[in-house]
Amino acid sequence: MQDLMEVRGTLPYPPSINNYWRSGVKKSRSTGKVCKTIGKTEKCLLYMREVYWMMKQQKIEQLIGTSFRLELYIYPPDKRRRDIDNLCKGAIDSLQFSEVIVDDFYIDELYVKRCDERVGGEVEFILMRLI
Repeated sequence: MQDLMEVRGTLPYPPSINNYWRSGVKKSRSTGKVCKTIGKTEKCLLYMREVYWMMKQQKIEQLIGTSFRLELYIYPPDKRRRDIDNLCKGAIDSLQFSEVIVDDFYIDELYVKRCDERVGGEVEFILMRLI
């Protein structure tokens, strides 16, 4: 494995954080107590799996280190108004799920830019190891 300083790649357009979490209620079979549950939506999980396979196809290797800068260039699919900060969580979590980074805790610098529209939308990323 090489000691990489930077990786670049492309991600599909992520789901908004507004569509990221779901909550529900479960009743315990043994005690009968009702508990609140929180988890990622199916849309979110499908996105993370799609990114995982894209990173394998793009042959993106994991960066080893404890301090990173991540740049996200977001190309929305259309001109609708969106908060770009709502899109970051899905992109970052999918990079961790895909083992491009060990833990998003190590991202010390984050740069996000909204770019022109692209059909279907996408996110280009640059992940750099900080020295």
